[in-house]
Amino acid sequence: MATENLEIPEELKILNPEWQAKPILIGTKVHTLYPLTEGQAEKLSKTISEIIYDVYTTDMKCPKCETVYRNALGTQTLCAKCKDTILTELQQEAITAIVGSGRLKRILSELFGIQEADIRKATIPQMKYIAGLIFKQNFSDESSPEGSEKNFQGLLNWMGLGTETRESLPLAPSTNTLPKSTDLPENISKESGKMES
Repeated sequence: MATENLEIPEELKILNPEWQAKPILIGTKVHTLYPLTEGQAEKLSKTISEIIYDVYTTDMKCPKCETVYRNALGTQTLCAKCKDTILTELQQEAITAIVGSGRLKRILSELFGIQEADIRKATIPQMKYIAGLIFKQNFSDESSPEGSEKNFQGLLNWMGLGTETRESLPLAPSTNTLPKSTDLPENISKESGKMES
């Protein structure tokens, strides 16, 4: 299909990255934030998936031989190879996973084309503002022409990937039974508010 140099129609101007550019502040310097390119979005989604893994993982690791044991948290404490070495949790607090790993500096450095050392000058309120702006520029309904989000959601539903499709799928009955809770209202004494045995 041939491309032509036409003037951008009014309803599509919102898609022009030059017109969506917003000033942001890192430390005391002003930089320009543009909507993510496809490559940047791919790197950002990979970084987010790494952060989610670090926050929610139940994997454990042997500090001696570095063997990773999948889903071992709460079930295994010693390394099967080293026998006497206690496994360490790979799970991290959210702030450590986001900031402590250096991932945030790397992704922001790429987005703004500035040195990672300069990212260190950003304050927490500045980081919150930038994160909110990244969402607004790229993922909110405001970032697309009217009807685009609805049409895109319709495409996802048609492909079987949308929320409507998932909600309408019949779920198979679970074969697992839930443990019986003894923490029910009928087991609590009204006078003391404590559990009755």
